[in-house]
Amino acid sequence: MPSTQTARLGDCVGSLAKQNGFADYKKIYDDPANATLKTNRKNPNVLAEGDSVTVPDRELKEVDADAGKSHKFKVKVLETLLRIVVQDDAAAAIADKKYKLTVGTATFEGKTPADGKIEHPIEGDAKTGTLELWLKEGDGIEGFKFDLELGSLEHESKDRACQARLINLGFDTGSTSGTLDDATKDAIRGFQKKNSITVNGNLDNATRDKLRTLHEGA
Repeated sequence: MPSTQTARLGDCVGSLAKQNGFADYKKIYDDPANATLKTNRKNPNVLAEGDSVTVPDRELKEVDADAGKSHKFKVKVLETLLRIVVQDDAAAAIADKKYKLTVGTATFEGKTPADGKIEHPIEGDAKTGTLELWLKEGDGIEGFKFDLELGSLEHESKDRACQARLINLGFDTGSTSGTLDDATKDAIRGFQKKNSITVNGNLDNATRDKLRTLHEGA
């Protein structure tokens, strides 16, 4: 029978899918029992703590095969995409720079693309990683190293989660305490002005939605 799970901080539909043996998060996200959740959580990568998620029964697949012969089966595994956009202080993409991304036992290396967007598939339940970035290359030159906390960002309905998104997008709130102090309101106004939203310094629905789409792309 289907079960109901309560989302914890850091959970997403992908991580719940992996925990419950699903190769595709859409089996959970698109289940009719989660219609309300899907409406309220337009990005399946970010759930709010306390969200109720229905996990449907898994369907067993049966395949007819001749006895006495060798058979090869391909099993689809859950793939979660990690997306990082690197920008300078003026919000311009940092392109054509060497980087090294490490998540778990996986390591990815290359040059940042023109839009500064680094994308790689990772394990759905990965929690930490590191990104190393070299603005210059040469003997004795050390790169910048960033520690990554994966799946730790709360849903944008939380004020402190909006502060974290603002900081990540280059608008310094001074803290992520959840208190909408003067520094946070200044950051909100700066974000609203840049994105052609009514400038009022408030975390209204239009501002929260824009924060989500710019930060998560969904």
